[in-house]
Amino acid sequence: GDTVRLSALALKREKDSVSINFTGTVNSSSYAATQEHFEAYLSSLQSIRGMQNTRKSLEPKGQTFTIEAVYKP
Repeated sequence: GDTVRLSALALKREKDSVSINFTGTVNSSSYAATQEHFEAYLSSLQSIRGMQNTRKSLEPKGQTFTIEAVYKP
């Protein structure tokens, strides 16, 4: 089935926040499904109070993604 897999997670403590880098893959049957799952994953991260996505990229051919976010508790 279609899945989003996280392959790496990097955290860096800042003065009043935490920088987070997510790297992973989206296994889907089509480009549209890949994009849809990536957007759903982004939405789930943004639903966390204090989380702000600062940069995102999705490489549809390899189905790999990178998300940079900042978390302020």
